[in-house]
Amino acid sequence: KMGKAVCTEHTVDIPTGVKFSKTGKEVCVEGPLGKIRKSFINLPLMIREKSGKKGNHVSVSMWFANKKRRSVVQTISTHIENMVIGVTKGYKTTMKYGFKRHPMKPSSTDDKKTIKIANYLGQKDVKVINTPEGVNV
Repeated sequence: KMGKAVCTEHTVDIPTGVKFSKTGKEVCVEGPLGKIRKSFINLPLMIREKSGKKGNHVSVSMWFANKKRRSVVQTISTHIENMVIGVTKGYKTTMKYGFKRHPMKPSSTDDKKTIKIANYLGQKDVKVINTPEGVNV
């Protein structure tokens, strides 16, 4: 049986031009493409902001954790890294669709703000999906 580690810690680099702030266990990352706020309130973590010669860092640490709890530290630091990527580079997701029995026919409108899906699960009516602000189809 494996014992507990005294302290598990991961650091995340914060690039220049990105503003990091935290209140309690709520993390906010603000950059040129927007602002992302996420709460890690149910996890027994210690999130600290450090500044050094190489730049700003965020340290995520947990004391006296078993194997499952130690994995949470890496997960939360990866979440913060993804938040930094989101406010600097942005995200691009390609939506794919598939069918087995009823061939769907998706199409986008000219203004690139809505998707129309015909023959969804064999239904006769056309489903219209409005996309949120900032999303292009």
